[in-house]
Amino acid sequence: MIAPRNPAMATALRSEIASLERLVADLKAILDGTGPSDATLKSAPLIDDYTRTTRKVSCLSGLISGHPLGSTDLGRTSELIFFSPRQGWARTRSRFYRLGGRLDEG
Repeated sequence: MIAPRNPAMATALRSEIASLERLVADLKAILDGTGPSDATLKSAPLIDDYTRTTRKVSCLSGLISGHPLGSTDLGRTSELIFFSPRQGWARTRSRFYRLGGRLDEG
């Protein structure tokens, strides 16, 4: 197992794991029809005068090959969760990627 050597990175990774575990539990409850509970919604913040919008997240772009959806064209990954160029891989919200050469290495 490759463990982060920087204590701050390890703390951030543990926090991200906990956040994702909560997200998975919430999604399972929604799927099962048991969530969100009245108590959860009562304690949730209220957002008023809202609109649905988008925001930028960290991701990778490049020539992607071997993707399960096909294509070897220029593409963009989902949100970048863990980036480990020294070990040659990255984990996005949806999958692992092997890293080839960087665009600025040429």
